[in-house]
Amino acid sequence: MSMSKTNFKGDIMSFLKMSLIFYVTIHTAFSYAEVGFVSGNTYNSQAYISNIVVFCQNPRDGRRVKYHTCRQDKLTPIPKSFFKNDSGIIAKKVRLISTFENGQVRHQSKKWNSKKGMSKKKFNLWKASFFKRPLISHGENNIHYQMLSKSKEVVEDGYFSVFVTKKKEILCPSRTFNAYNTNDCFYSDRFCQQAFRSDFGCR
Repeated sequence: MSMSKTNFKGDIMSFLKMSLIFYVTIHTAFSYAEVGFVSGNTYNSQAYISNIVVFCQNPRDGRRVKYHTCRQDKLTPIPKSFFKNDSGIIAKKVRLISTFENGQVRHQSKKWNSKKGMSKKKFNLWKASFFKRPLISHGENNIHYQMLSKSKEVVEDGYFSVFVTKKKEILCPSRTFNAYNTNDCFYSDRFCQQAFRSDFGCR
């Protein structure tokens, strides 16, 4: 009879141990869910620089010569990326709040695809323009992610880091262009884009 009780106690202890291991395994899996960008959280940036000369042809003002320095910062492996979170959370949106090394803060939000565990659209990591601001910068970027419900409540949040290493600048050969529009003499964007689209030895 005592042997039966001993075996019963042993079975109970084994069951409790297995239950504890199962709980710890499941809890750890959900606690350390993989979050970050699909393209990775480590990037390189490199600047391409080219000096261009623009000959402006204007019947009223005659011929003018303008000099511009073009610069293009390229992020590798990719300047835009989806955000992923494999915790299985059900949400409507994801908001990313990025803090640069200098303390500057940027934020972007995208709609969330709960079935795929990723944002429905890519986040702009690097491209800067009048209407767009990049989410990350050189060095370490501390990013706070927030998963939002339909009522905009935070249902899950956490942190991850993104690192951007600044590589040596590349000086490209000079280019010459002819302009027949006065505006092109003062705004060099169009010619800079043409310069970096051309294959002239700097890529």
